[in-house]
Amino acid sequence: MVKVRVGNFNLLNFHEAHVPFYQYKTGLSAEQVEAKIEWTASQLRRMNAGIVAFQEVFSLAPLREAARRAGYDMTHTEFAAPDCNGKAPAVGLLSVYPIREICSFTHFPPDARIDLAAGSGGPPVWLPITSFSRPLLRVVVEIEPGLKLAIYVTHLKSKRPVVASKEFGKDGKANAVGQAVSLTIRAAEAAALRCILLDELSGNHEDLNNLATYCSNSTKSSKKELKAYVAPSTAKAHPSTLPAAAKNDESASTSKQPRESAAPVDEHTSQNGVSNNCNG
Repeated sequence: MVKVRVGNFNLLNFHEAHVPFYQYKTGLSAEQVEAKIEWTASQLRRMNAGIVAFQEVFSLAPLREAARRAGYDMTHTEFAAPDCNGKAPAVGLLSVYPIREICSFTHFPPDARIDLAAGSGGPPVWLPITSFSRPLLRVVVEIEPGLKLAIYVTHLKSKRPVVASKEFGKDGKANAVGQAVSLTIRAAEAAALRCILLDELSGNHEDLNNLATYCSNSTKSSKKELKAYVAPSTAKAHPSTLPAAAKNDESASTSKQPRESAAPVDEHTSQNGVSNNCNG
């Protein structure tokens, strides 16, 4: 029986130094990024996973450096993050096994539309939410010759209220309504994800490829180009690829950045949450 150790890691705004984003008008300092890389590397060593899904990847460069420091053999470790462009948080995946296919989904499948008037007998009232707030990632890895595993990486809408920034935390009514909007978006995304997974389980790959915004095995010119580095899928995974402890421990693993050490910035900078840390 093949055992694979899989982990999940919300990186909390993992970006390169001096690149403006969010409230960081001049970006994170080199010292802040170095501290995040070192802390992330320490967590990856603890996880000891052969496959790690990530949320909040702004840049692959610091993530690759963290993986290198964690002990991964970078000649056999591959990354997939087609929507990582430095402008918004994206999901990604690290694998010590060869990556055979990468797909990114922005839009909901047609059968995931939500009719708010369902069962009323009246005309449909369609919920005007038809895309993921952050693209969904599908990666197929080959665990061993002939044995492939499809992995979905997602970062659904957080529970942060959808309100004007000046009203956040100040107007109780606006926050209540805004949180209802957030939960509605998250519920719609969860339903769309479920429909996609059902297509996956039924082997309906044609519809999945047609739905994908990008798919590495597609020849359609309408599919977008990869925006981030993806290592070539040529090397076979072997025990030396993993950090030392992973060679003898295959159980699942999850890491979240705790509030006190999530983003090792200066002590006067406050942080928001963990896995659903409010990127909007």
